[in-house]
Amino acid sequence: MNTVSLTDADVDLVERAVETIRPVYVPGSDPGARAVGAALRTESGAVYTGVNLTAATPRASVCAEPVAIGAAVTDGETAFDTIVAVLFRPDAEDQSEVGGGELFPDAAVISACGVCRELIRDYDPSTCVVVRTDDGLGKAPADELVPALAWRTGGT
Repeated sequence: MNTVSLTDADVDLVERAVETIRPVYVPGSDPGARAVGAALRTESGAVYTGVNLTAATPRASVCAEPVAIGAAVTDGETAFDTIVAVLFRPDAEDQSEVGGGELFPDAAVISACGVCRELIRDYDPSTCVVVRTDDGLGKAPADELVPALAWRTGGT
């Protein structure tokens, strides 16, 4: 995976994701619990945010990234620049459990799950996804984060 360094605008995007989840954070794993925020910057420069939605039926739960993408699409946006998701856990007894601290002591950038990576790629394969690397934070195009989709490309 080829990653590039974050720009100041990317760091601001991470901050927007944290600001999105912080006021609506609900601890626990019961329906209504919220711990992940996402922020999506479009090519036009607009920023859309979302939070994860948990449900009693796990299959009905939704990650934060699709919520942000849905807000952008609803507003007519089709070209995306960068997306990030953060895990917010101010109540973690051991902050190392949060796994971050790169920018915020109570939140960490988390990798998009496989389903979210595919969704991001489906809507705009050039969208950069903020990821954690051995060297800290970076970003990579969604197209590089999803293996070849043989059923769509006709390949094997």
